[in-house]
Amino acid sequence: MRNLTLVNTLLFILYLTSAAPACRAQSLSKNRIHLTSYFQTRYTSVFSENNSNYNISLRRFKLIAKGKINSRFNIYAGIIYKTGNSSSTDNNLYLLDAYLNYFFSKSLNLRMGQFKPPFGWERFVSDYKMPGTERSQIVDKLIPNGALEKSFVRDYGVQFFGKLSDHLKYEAALMAGSGANIKLTDTNFPMFTGRLSYTTKLSITNPFNVTVHLACSRRKNTNANFSKQLPGSDRNIFSKFEGIDLRWNSALYLTNGKTDIAFEYISSSFNPSAAGIDRLNARGWFLQLSQILLKNFQALIKYEKFDPDISTINKYDATWITIGTNYLFNKKHGRLMLDFIHKMETKEPVSNDTIILQFQYFLFGS
Repeated sequence: MRNLTLVNTLLFILYLTSAAPACRAQSLSKNRIHLTSYFQTRYTSVFSENNSNYNISLRRFKLIAKGKINSRFNIYAGIIYKTGNSSSTDNNLYLLDAYLNYFFSKSLNLRMGQFKPPFGWERFVSDYKMPGTERSQIVDKLIPNGALEKSFVRDYGVQFFGKLSDHLKYEAALMAGSGANIKLTDTNFPMFTGRLSYTTKLSITNPFNVTVHLACSRRKNTNANFSKQLPGSDRNIFSKFEGIDLRWNSALYLTNGKTDIAFEYISSSFNPSAAGIDRLNARGWFLQLSQILLKNFQALIKYEKFDPDISTINKYDATWITIGTNYLFNKKHGRLMLDFIHKMETKEPVSNDTIILQFQYFLFGS
C-alpha cells in the first residue's frame, strides 16, 4: 500500500505540472535545450504454485535534457526515479547519462562523460520504443555493465565514433570499468568496448532496412561484482572477481516501419587470475518479431535462452517465451502494453509465469 500511495502521489504531481513545461519549452528552445519527460507505471502478477503475487509500481520516471551548444558541441543528460519494483535502486533519484559530444568530422567525433558502453543492439533501443515491457535476459545480464550495482549499465569514459562509409559506422570506448553512480575509481580500469554497425536496404515485397551489429569488450578486473550477472555462480569468486572478462555480441535487425525482426547473441568468458580456478563461459540469444496491426495495435512474440554457465545444466538455464500486445493511443509514444511471459527452467522447474500490464505516457517532449 505504501508503494501504491507513492506511485499515485507522484503521478498526481506530474499531472498537475505537465501543462507548465509547454511554456518553458518555448523559452528553452531559444537556448537550444530540449526537455523530454515520461513515466511508465505497471501492474505485475507472478503465478506461483499456491497463489499469485501482484505488485503495482512506478517502473520509470525520466527527465531528459539535450541541447546544442554550437555547430560542434552538443550535450545530453538524463535522470531516473522509480519505486515499488523490489529493487535496490528504488526510491532514489539517479543520474543516467551526462555526456558531451564534440564533432570533428563525419568520420571522427568524441564523446566524454557518463554513458552506455557501445555494446549490444537491444540495450540501445529506448525503453519507451521497445515492443515488450522487459529487456532480454542476456541484455540485462551479459552486457559489460549489466546488473552491476547502481550503474544502470552506464560507465565513465571517452568514446570515438563516426561513419567510415555511407553504410558502416564505428564506436570505440575506453571506460573506467566499475560502473556509473559510484566514486570514480581505476579498480577495474581499463575496459575497452567497440562496435561496428552496417546498415543497408533489402528489397523483398516491401523494402526493409537491415542493420548488423558486431561488438566486443574486454576488462581487467581486480574487484568486480559479477554475481548478479551469473546466477548460481560461486559468490566467493564472482562477487569480488579478479581476472579478465571478455564479451562478444552479434545482432541482426530488420524493419520496414511496421514489421520488426531482431536476433541477438551474446557470449561472455570470465578468466580468473588465481591459479586453479576454471574459466566460466556464459551465453544466450533471443529472436523477436513485432508487427503493427491495423492502426493502433502492435503484436509481439519473443523467444529467448540464457545459460550463465555452459559447463553445467541446472535451474538457472532459462528459456522465456513472451507474447504481447500494445495499444498505441497517441502519436507521442503513449502506449498501454500487455505481456505474458512463460518461463521455463531446464532443471527444477518452478511456477513463475508473469503477466505485466504497463501504461506509458509522455508529459512533454517525445
